[in-house]
Amino acid sequence: MRPPRAKYFNTTGPCDPKRHYMLSLTPQLRRARELIESDRSFVLHAPRQTGKATALYELKSELKAEGESSCCGTGSCPPTC
Repeated sequence: MRPPRAKYFNTTGPCDPKRHYMLSLTPQLRRARELIESDRSFVLHAPRQTGKATALYELKSELKAEGESSCCGTGSCPPTC
């Protein structure tokens, strides 16, 4: 069995916490969840390479784990929601 790969700083595409160093996105996602639960929309606007797609992927995973339907609206998302 080969040893696990070392984590590294990802600079392309969404991050995977098992493979990449990253900060917790929970504080940023809390407000987005409040808006979603209130049937409100929101815009995620930030400079490139700051974790926007990764945050949406994480939010989508949390919602699906809770049995909620979800979809993320970035151009980098797979076509299925």
